[in-house]
Parts: sequence; C-alpha cells; structure tokens
Amino acid sequence: MSRALGIALDRSTASRLSRVAGVGQGGFQAVVLKAYGYHCAVTGDKIRPVLQAAHIRPLSKGGEHRIDNGLLLRSDVHTLFDDGEEFYVRAGARRVELPRRRVDQPNQEFLEWHMDEVFKAS
Repeated sequence: MSRALGIALDRSTASRLSRVAGVGQGGFQAVVLKAYGYHCAVTGDKIRPVLQAAHIRPLSKGGEHRIDNGLLLRSDVHTLFDDGEEFYVRAGARRVELPRRRVDQPNQEFLEWHMDEVFKAS
C-alpha cells in the first residue's frame, strides 16, 4: 500500500497515478482524453480540437498532472471552470459525466479545493 495525500492506495493504483504524475501537459491531455472517452464531461461534445484537459487544482496552485486532478472539458467550458462562479452557475444543473473507472475519477480533495478556492473566491 502507498499513502499519497493520506489516502491508502493499492500498488496498481499508486503505480498508475505516479506514471501520470510524471508526464507533461501533452501526456496529461492524452490520458484524460482516453479516461473520458474523448467527450466533454459537461456538454458531451466529441470534437477533439476543442477538448482540453483541465486541471481541477492548477499547477500554479500546487496541482499536478494527475488523472484524478483532471476533467475533460470543451475549451469554453474550461475557461468558465477556471473562472469559478460562472461555471457553477451555468453547469450546476447539468449532470457531469465521469470516467467509468474509479481510479480515473476526480479526487474529492481536489474538487473541494476548487469549490473553496475558485468558486467561493470569485
């Protein structure tokens, strides 16, 4: 068992997260695209040139290129997500489609950080 962020992880999960954590933006984009089935988590759009891997907790605020720190969003939705309030106002009533595999889904701690630091701060 590995303990990352105080969370117990089995060896295969810890290995997968560490492999993703070591990649740059291009690798992060690739694994997030695959995890989300090449469609926006909010709108369902599948037009690849406009899909972006969004960091829930940005690198500039201590985030990492980890699959559980990513959401696949259409570029305009990504801008709203980074700005905070407008994203939650517009997307609040929509169902967000998450990856099927639990290990690929957003980390609750990162989501709470985004809600506290981005949404409530805006």
